[in-house]
Amino acid sequence: MFCSACGAPRLSAFCTACGAAAGTGARYCATCGAPAGEAAASCRICGTASPFPSATLMTPAIQPAGPAARRGAGAAGMPPFIGVGRRTLATLIDLAPGGLLYILLAALFGDLEAGEDAAALSVTDPALALWVGAWFTYYLVMEARWGGTLGKLATGISIVRRDGGPAGWREALLRTLLRPVDAFGFYLLAAVLVWSSPARQRLGDRMAGTVIVPRTREQGLEVQG
Repeated sequence: MFCSACGAPRLSAFCTACGAAAGTGARYCATCGAPAGEAAASCRICGTASPFPSATLMTPAIQPAGPAARRGAGAAGMPPFIGVGRRTLATLIDLAPGGLLYILLAALFGDLEAGEDAAALSVTDPALALWVGAWFTYYLVMEARWGGTLGKLATGISIVRRDGGPAGWREALLRTLLRPVDAFGFYLLAAVLVWSSPARQRLGDRMAGTVIVPRTREQGLEVQG
């Protein structure tokens, strides 16, 4: 559920983001968080009837509407949302630098157990903390500054806010913090969430308010800010 006043996820009777009570006049859809605009009796994204006679619910610029939403298509004039296929390829590409760094640290600081062909880092090894920190920083900085990791750049996709604006540090931080949750079952949870989402969003996307779209030529490697 979402706050009808500010669009933030609602965890109780009061919004944790703006403090609005459940009965506050709706500026956003309480079910999917779509921002208010053109007057309508129900949300054009999820079809939820408005609980307020004067409520205005509409499709945000970057959100799909109607049957197109199930196919991951953007609204008229907007790029389509990226599904599991290209996102999986981007993830596999991103595993390469992380894997190489782990192998290097394991070779330098890891222990070689009897019967094993390669060294490994133990959970108490400081080098493992270094690897986790480097991995966290990689996703955070790449997504905040360039709108995507090396894998996303290579596959031509980009992270943007739900309103179409560039993702920043807040969005990148939320996506990175929730990545271990999305990665449950070798990213099976993320895949299920993307498949079930009209906007093709994993948990990190839903909490950060981001979507994945094709990268435009103008974006290139331009720093987001």
